Amino acid sequence: MDEILYILATILTAILSYVAIKIKDAIEKRTNAKIKQDVVYACVRCVEQWEDNEGIDKHKKRYTAENMAFEWLNCEDVHISPVELQALIESAVYELNRNKNNSADTHFLN
Repeated sequence: MDEILYILATILTAILSYVAIKIKDAIEKRTNAKIKQDVVYACVRCVEQWEDNEGIDKHKKRYTAENMAFEWLNCEDVHISPVELQALIESAVYELNRNKNNSADTHFLN
């Protein structure tokens, strides 16, 4: 009887450990995605503010925003692929341009 309880306790511990690890991974993934989105959006806004009236072309702005976001995320130990970074920059640019149409906000990569 004690052996059965010991085996059940071991199995239950293994199952609960697995579930806890999966929950932790899901939370970390969601948190990292939010961090990436917030950092990239902040970088795009920052570059736009710095270079708004200087006639800088869109390629220079994109390069600056990509490098800034990549470095910032590396400092936070959050890894991002070039494709994901590009997609998030495009999303941030779209959002800024959409806001521009609703108000006299900034423009980026027009």
